[in-house]
Amino acid sequence: MQNQILNFIEKYSDKVVTDVARRMVLRFVVPVNELYSIDFINNSEIVSNSFIYESMDPFDGNIGDFIKLFGSDGYKEVSTEVQVDVTIKKDKIEFNQIDNFYFFLNHINFFSAIPDVKINNSSKKIMVLLLVEKLEFESEFIHMFNFDQFSKDHTTIISDDIDEEELSELEVLNSVFKNKKLNSYLDYPITWVSISDGMQSVPLCKHAVLETFFSIVSNTVVSKTNFIIRGYKTVHLDISGKEEVSEEVCNIIGELMKFIIDKQRNHDKLLLLRNTCTLYMDSDEDIVGLEKKIFEIKKNVEYNFNAYIQDKIRIFLDQKNQLLQEFISTTKKIEELTNSLVSQIRTVLLSLLGTIFIGLIKDINNSKSSAMLNLVLLSYIFFFVIQLIIVIYQNRQQQSLLDSLESYTEEFGKIETSIENEYSFLSLKKKYLDDPVGIYRTYRCWTIVLMIVLIVLFVLLFFSNRFVEFSTPKDIIKVIIGY
Repeated sequence: MQNQILNFIEKYSDKVVTDVARRMVLRFVVPVNELYSIDFINNSEIVSNSFIYESMDPFDGNIGDFIKLFGSDGYKEVSTEVQVDVTIKKDKIEFNQIDNFYFFLNHINFFSAIPDVKINNSSKKIMVLLLVEKLEFESEFIHMFNFDQFSKDHTTIISDDIDEEELSELEVLNSVFKNKKLNSYLDYPITWVSISDGMQSVPLCKHAVLETFFSIVSNTVVSKTNFIIRGYKTVHLDISGKEEVSEEVCNIIGELMKFIIDKQRNHDKLLLLRNTCTLYMDSDEDIVGLEKKIFEIKKNVEYNFNAYIQDKIRIFLDQKNQLLQEFISTTKKIEELTNSLVSQIRTVLLSLLGTIFIGLIKDINNSKSSAMLNLVLLSYIFFFVIQLIIVIYQNRQQQSLLDSLESYTEEFGKIETSIENEYSFLSLKKKYLDDPVGIYRTYRCWTIVLMIVLIVLFVLLFFSNRFVEFSTPKDIIKVIIGY
């Protein structure tokens, strides 16, 4: 059925009056008695025939149904002309499971229909059959070929797969240029750059390369053919002229497009490209000037980017040294915190010994000594509670040091985002800080436990010394020390 339809269109291509993405209309104006001279296709889900004849209402059906209106042989005597519109529903046709298959009379009709072209599978190329034009064009995303090349075998041999790397680059482009996200790969310059120098030149493809490229890299899109680029100066670029750029220019633009597709440096690359374009272009530029200057633009973009990389390497080395110094400094500060905890433990133990000597140097049953001892116990309970609070909140100081260092490391990464994993915060923390932090946390944990134990013990001693009925803890202490 599909081949029959294509052969019909190819045979009567001069009758085509409408050729858009989803349908094609062929119009025949012939005498009624000559209708059988045309090989009309019977009505179906894909094809419909509409007859318009004198005062009759429009008639939809097969040619045989229309002829019957004149009797079995009566049509042979009718020389009056009838208009027959044959409508072919393109979107109802399937070609050997090719997801994105379209056919047009020529590539001009295809370009006119692009706004209505639907990509059913974005991982497959658009395959475009040109029925009356001897042209072949193929890129990474589209393949146009002529009717002579088309056959049932041909569609199974030609691959419509898109290279995964090309798809990945397109995804990166959409992710980094979110304000200029493409509707489909038809808005992507690489789609219109030929993969073979031996193929026929297609002016509309070349124009599409310019149009899609500058719609992405320009600051302002005035229209499809007018763009404003800002950099060292403001450039108004007009590509509406009839002049045609060379294939070499299209290839260079394709290279520049791939140049700015970079997850890490896309913003810097785009600024570099804009600045270079505005440096070489006139304030009012056209296609002729663009073709003359695009080679110098590409050359200087590459040179300036190499200089940019060298500068980044220098900055990276300087920042790396600063980063390592920060980690070393933080390590020392955490070690100082650990030493502070050790000093606190020593202070607590010494104060504890002092309390014991002061409390037991006289008879603890003496009323005055008992009152003094209560005062001392309360003082040390207060002292230990304060020490516990200090130790608990001292962890915030340690965490603050780590958070500040992590923020510094992230800022370092923004300067050169291609830093290897060994310079990430987690890697450097593991290398320089995990052991000191582990030691600090161990001392801190045991200090907290010791403080809690001493607070509980001194509270019990206070109540035992203050209230006679709660004398058990004091009696236990007496037994232990042999009082």
